[in-house]
Amino acid sequence: MKKLIYITTLILSVLFVSCSLDNYDTPDARVKGAIVDLATKGAGQEKTIPVQTVNGAKIALYEEGYAQPIYFSIKGDGTFEGDMIFSGNYKLVPQGPFFVTSEDTIRTSIPAAGDIKFYLEPFLRIRINDAYLNFSGNDLTVKFVISKSSNPNTGRLSIYRVVWANTPLLDKNTQVTTIDGSRNFKEVSVSAGNEADSLDKELSVTVSGVDPNKPVYVRIAACVAGTTHYNYSEPFKVYIK
Repeated sequence: MKKLIYITTLILSVLFVSCSLDNYDTPDARVKGAIVDLATKGAGQEKTIPVQTVNGAKIALYEEGYAQPIYFSIKGDGTFEGDMIFSGNYKLVPQGPFFVTSEDTIRTSIPAAGDIKFYLEPFLRIRINDAYLNFSGNDLTVKFVISKSSNPNTGRLSIYRVVWANTPLLDKNTQVTTIDGSRNFKEVSVSAGNEADSLDKELSVTVSGVDPNKPVYVRIAACVAGTTHYNYSEPFKVYIK
C-alpha cells in the first residue's frame, strides 16, 4: 500500500512540474527595420545602407536588466529582422560600416509598434554606373564611384574589391569557379598618397573568366583604415555589350 502511495505521489509530482514548465512564456515576439543612409532622411525615397551578406553588420539587442546582448545579422540590403524574442523592453545598437553614437541607440518595447529605422552615416558610399561583358569575350568591365563620408573621423580609403557571382546575394567572400581558372574578383590596395585618385571619380576595373551564358551580378566592397567592416554597392546585374 505504501509503495502504491509513493508511486502515485511521484507521478503527480512529475505532472505538476510538467504543467509548471508549460506555463512559462515562450519567445514569440519579433522586431524588424532597416539601417538608412542619413543623407536620404526625409527624402522621397530613403535609401538603406548596403552591407555584407554574411558576417557583416549586426544589431546588438540588450534586454532591460541584462548586460549580455543577443545579436542578429543585418541583411545585405540593409534591412533586419529578429524573431523568437521574449516580449519586453530592449535597447538596440547597430554595429557595422557606419558611425554610431549614443544618440543612435534605440530603446523600445518588443514587439514594437512598427518598423525601426536607424539613420546612420556610412563610412563610404559606392555607386556602380555600369557593368557589362564584352560581346565576344569573357571580360567583365565595371565602372563605379566611391565617395567618403565628410565626417572628420573617417579613416582613409585603404582597399576596394570588385567581385562577381551568379547570384545577387554576393559579397567580397563569395567564390565562383571561373572558366579560365582566375579569381572572380579583383582587389586594389590604396596607399595614403593615392587615396584622392580613387575618390569621387569614375573608376574602371576589368575582371576575366566570366561565363556569359549564366546570369552575372557584381558588387563593389571597400574598406577604410581602422575598421574591418566593408561598405558595399548594391548588386548590379551585368549585361552583354
